[in-house]
Amino acid sequence: MLPSSNDGLLTASGGDVESMSTARISHIDALDASGIALADFSITSGSGTRYDRSGVVGVAAVPEPETWAMLVLGLAALARVGSRRAARRR
Repeated sequence: MLPSSNDGLLTASGGDVESMSTARISHIDALDASGIALADFSITSGSGTRYDRSGVVGVAAVPEPETWAMLVLGLAALARVGSRRAARRR
């Protein structure tokens, strides 16, 4: 969905936006009805991500499932190599 608001911050709009890439928000300016920048505000996206003047607010990095899978496979490979080396020394 395109941004919309009934509070006068954004023009009411609608529609669907599809994107095959990621956008990075590094700075947001919100203006009041007279065009003066608001010092303190926050915006919550449809996915629940909160933004303020400097971008994303308080998001802890959460590894993707693929990252966990690679970590587990890597540790399993190291364990296997270690057990083979230990078996050769006996």
